[in-house]
Amino acid sequence: MDFRKKYPLSAREAVYTPMILRGGTFTDGSLPYPSLNGIRDFAAYCGIRDGAVRTALSRAHAEGAVRIYMDSGKVTRYRLVESQMEMGLTVSGRQNRPEGFIIAVFSFATEEEPARAKVRETLKYYGFKKLAQNTYINGRIETTGLRKVMRAFGLEKNLYLFDCPSVDDTDLIEKILSVFEIGKRNKFLQKFHRDLADFLEEKNLDTEEIVHRMYYAGPVHWTICRVDEPPFPPKYLPADYPLDSILRLYEGMLRKHGKTLVTHYRKVNT
Repeated sequence: MDFRKKYPLSAREAVYTPMILRGGTFTDGSLPYPSLNGIRDFAAYCGIRDGAVRTALSRAHAEGAVRIYMDSGKVTRYRLVESQMEMGLTVSGRQNRPEGFIIAVFSFATEEEPARAKVRETLKYYGFKKLAQNTYINGRIETTGLRKVMRAFGLEKNLYLFDCPSVDDTDLIEKILSVFEIGKRNKFLQKFHRDLADFLEEKNLDTEEIVHRMYYAGPVHWTICRVDEPPFPPKYLPADYPLDSILRLYEGMLRKHGKTLVTHYRKVNT
């Protein structure tokens, strides 16, 4: 099984990964932000051509998601802006949020499709899942960052957030669970757990391959286990639901190879 073919990364995911590692994973504040060389290094492992790398960076910069600057050594650096990092932190904190749900409803005129698409994309980044037409659901996340982003887009008036601190209707919970096909997702996660373990725990790999696999597993497991994860408290999930086991696997490998990852990152981004 070729993990990279089964779980491909987009050009944007590939170029974002070194920036996320520097901004959110590594704790060494002395590390430089990624250079084009460092971004290319990982993108090449993902099978992303150089032209696609430059296009992805250019688009991200034009959208205001990535800051590009030159450091004191005249090396061009790339850094995710604060709002992008806030989205990631909101999604990563789902295990610690209070029970209940937030319902997001948005409304636009027919001709405002670009604005509607921007809201949908932003809600997805914050971990919301589509429940019905123009209606999305999430756990009870902190919404300050989301409201700030919507205000910056000039779209706050089009988005309505409803806090539902408790849902006692078991029939309603079952209906929501059926919308997200929890049984089917459970089977998918069981298989992904095995695939990820095979990918990260394979023996006799050289240092560079270990580093690249850890880099690659980051955005894949993040998307599957954080962004795509339905917004349900653990008590509503099957007893054998493997989400926590997957997270522990990746975090354990991150601790095991942490120093090696930092050494490689510093080398390719100087």
